[in-house]
Amino acid sequence: MAKFFNPRNTKPTHAGGIVFREKNGTKEFLLTSTKNFLFTWVLPKGHIKSSETEAEAAIREVKEESGMKVSIVSRIGNAERWKWNFKKQIIAFYLMRFEAVYAENEENRKICWMPLQEAIRKLFYSAQKKILRQLKL
Repeated sequence: MAKFFNPRNTKPTHAGGIVFREKNGTKEFLLTSTKNFLFTWVLPKGHIKSSETEAEAAIREVKEESGMKVSIVSRIGNAERWKWNFKKQIIAFYLMRFEAVYAENEENRKICWMPLQEAIRKLFYSAQKKILRQLKL
């Protein structure tokens, strides 16, 4: 019950990636659909396991949700949101460079690549839109 509705919690509970690639001189960013709603677009992210660092969790989640192999460029910052059950989710986001496609994503999510402004418009969560607006590329 200690984590329930605790506004002072500042430690990331989740980690994710802002993955980019260059195509025809334009940077494109990776979005994935949510697991349950294939028409809702998000940045790939998920829970940080007790046995891994934030960065390791971010790389693992990108692979699981998109099937992409990536390398970390830098840590961008945190995004926060309150879930329906009043639990605060703090997501540590990392800027990542696309390296290759491993295989089909493990979670059967849809993926798409798009330029920055289009990605911002398409994202569902305002906190994720905000973190993309902070990018200095």
